[in-house]
Amino acid sequence: MKKYILLLLVGFLLGCGKEKAVVKKVKTAAIERKSIEDSSLYSGKVFPADKTQLISYSSGVTEEVFVKAGDEVKEGDILFKYRTTAIKDNEFKLSEAKLELEMIENELENYEVEKKETGIKNRELEIKALEYEVKKGKDLLPILRSEIESSKKIVVMYKEFLKEESVSVFELEEKKTELLNKEAQYVSAKMKLELDEQKYNILTLTKDSLEKEIEYKEEKLKSKYETLKKSVEVYEKAFLETRVGVKAPKDGILTSFNIHVDQKIEQMQSIGVLASGENLVVSIRVPVYGASKIKIGQKVKIKFGDFTGINHYTGEVSRVSNFATESGNKLGIDVEISILEGDKSSLKPGYRVEVEILRSEMKEYLLVKRFSVIEEEGKKYIYTIQDGKALKKEILVGVQGETDYEVLNLPEGTKIILNPFVINDGDLVEESN
Repeated sequence: MKKYILLLLVGFLLGCGKEKAVVKKVKTAAIERKSIEDSSLYSGKVFPADKTQLISYSSGVTEEVFVKAGDEVKEGDILFKYRTTAIKDNEFKLSEAKLELEMIENELENYEVEKKETGIKNRELEIKALEYEVKKGKDLLPILRSEIESSKKIVVMYKEFLKEESVSVFELEEKKTELLNKEAQYVSAKMKLELDEQKYNILTLTKDSLEKEIEYKEEKLKSKYETLKKSVEVYEKAFLETRVGVKAPKDGILTSFNIHVDQKIEQMQSIGVLASGENLVVSIRVPVYGASKIKIGQKVKIKFGDFTGINHYTGEVSRVSNFATESGNKLGIDVEISILEGDKSSLKPGYRVEVEILRSEMKEYLLVKRFSVIEEEGKKYIYTIQDGKALKKEILVGVQGETDYEVLNLPEGTKIILNPFVINDGDLVEESN
């Protein structure tokens, strides 16, 4: 009996040793060189690119208000009306401004003749008169010097005649007096020439100053005219507003509007913001560590989903802020994206969209599928096949796409197991593609 039990036990052990090992079937794919886009994903918000600041040209108290913030309006729609008491006030201001403008217009018309022409022409005549006096003085001095020399010779000659008693002392004194008169006349002429030259130089310089002064006064007058002209335009708009009401200047959405009945409105007060619903942009916030990779002109993919499905748009980066701002204790850069292609009718200001910024052009990389990669403790691994067994290998990842990773440390053609979550390192495997 004991011998029989021993034989059964040996047979059982021999049977277990002959049990066939389990081979797992796996799908594989070779590492290939393919294209991938290096991109970054962000959440964005749609904003109107064209905004119009609404201004009240009139002052007064509101009587009726027909719209509120968020309403869509058409060009010419009445937003609100003033009480009729504002009409007379604006009519008086308009008349007063028109009268003052007319006075400035008349002053400008007469300015050329009464101011500019008279002042400069008189100065030019003075300068020409002085030019003549200076020339005459310069011509006179050589003549006077010649006459003085002749008088001196005559005095010397008369002194000799006096010794010979050919002339009297009185005649000699007469000639000396003539010489003194000639010398005095020369000194006077020389002083006059110097004074005329100084005056000429001063008038020449002040003529330029006068022209500049007149030009300055003229420009000042013109500036006043333009200011009054704008005032008249404002009062004309104000008068029209008080008669028919404040109108929407174009189609759009009132993104800001806080006017209510019986509200006191001041002239040139901001009353709201009208945004165009046609020209839309997307705004995103990029963390400072990724801001250096964002450049104007980069291509962008935009997605927006609602109950009708997913809408796709293309765009490009149109503006990158030059400084970082803090939001939620995090520094970031504001980036604006222009929408270039896509059906914008489904987009409205305020909608949230998904933004993918393409940081590089299409390039070829050695790629593995994301689902064939497993992550453990911050490292990435794949399984290859070696001698019929699954071999676990760590990979170094470069560029990352939506569905692929660039692998940096494996050669092209290496076969990768596509279903790594059903195997362990060292398992017997068999390709089943």
